[in-house]
Amino acid sequence: MKFVVDTSIFTNPDIYRFFGDDPDAATRRFFELVHASRHEVYLPRSIKKELDHFILPETSRMVERGGIVRSPNRYELFMPASLFYEFVEEMRIRIDKGLRVAERAARTMSKEDVRALREQYRDSLRHGIIDSKEDMDVILLAKEVGANVISADEGVKKWADKMGLRVMDNRHLTDLFRRVPGSELQS
Repeated sequence: MKFVVDTSIFTNPDIYRFFGDDPDAATRRFFELVHASRHEVYLPRSIKKELDHFILPETSRMVERGGIVRSPNRYELFMPASLFYEFVEEMRIRIDKGLRVAERAARTMSKEDVRALREQYRDSLRHGIIDSKEDMDVILLAKEVGANVISADEGVKKWADKMGLRVMDNRHLTDLFRRVPGSELQS
């Protein structure tokens, strides 16, 4: 099977704990299991750069050896215009929602309120949406190579599904490696 993985698999504690105690250990174990399996695991170059902030240099080299690190061919991939139309509409709704949150908070601002405002505003604008080029690279590369998407990011999962891609349920991620000798993964 082919998979494209997102950084969130290695940095979200709810997911990486199945493979290790921290992002570096989890990444190392994940790619040891990939090496022992017959799965092809892709990482867009942008995801690899992001992941390198969380792992040691020797683990980074292991990722290069065990995964297929490459960017999607952004100039040759085509996506339906209706998806862009839907994305723009959703962003307009989110921006309006964020603006209403800011207007309400501005009436009675304290330092604690500013912190709460930032969190509410961020949640209104970013939760469940593709909010980075790295997110888009995961989806585009999966589309290009015909791979499943593995991500803990709700926006990536939602938009990958809209593109007709299979999205691996994170709760079943360890099932990919259950039959790999010596995997002994935690449940």
